Amino acid sequence: KIIIDLINDEDEAERHCTSFGLTVSKATRSHHFKLLKDVGLISHIDRGNHSLARLRRTELEVSYPGLIALLKNY
Repeated sequence: KIIIDLINDEDEAERHCTSFGLTVSKATRSHHFKLLKDVGLISHIDRGNHSLARLRRTELEVSYPGLIALLKNY
């Protein structure tokens, strides 16, 4: 859901981790975002008192050509 939502956002869009409507605990949500960052799917942007996620769209398109187009509007 996180990756699909980011794919369907504007390029370089940054979203707060609570904006995805996930029904999990804060700890679980943080764990999922850490995993997505560690595997290189998203980048983490620290804005002081909150953090944002951004899809690493360019890197994904280079590594997996056509994947974003395939998943767009999924």
